[in-house]
Amino acid sequence: VGAFHRDELVSWCLTKIDGSIGTVHTLAHARRLGLASRLLIHISSKLFESQEKVFCFVSIKNEASLGMVKKLGFRSSCLMDWILQF
Repeated sequence: VGAFHRDELVSWCLTKIDGSIGTVHTLAHARRLGLASRLLIHISSKLFESQEKVFCFVSIKNEASLGMVKKLGFRSSCLMDWILQF
């Protein structure tokens, strides 16, 4: 889902094939307007129509995103490490 301003996509929220919320991003000039929160609420409600839980992965260093998801009622369930294969 996305939010547009004058035909410009300024904020978006994507899901992944596993049913998790993937990328949530807002362009710098459109931040602090509540767009990402509104998109996250919208996409969460859509996901709840087909699954019992809604989940996402947020970097522990990303304080802004952690604050947003906690404010919206998400709670931490575990810490994870990503393993990359090159």
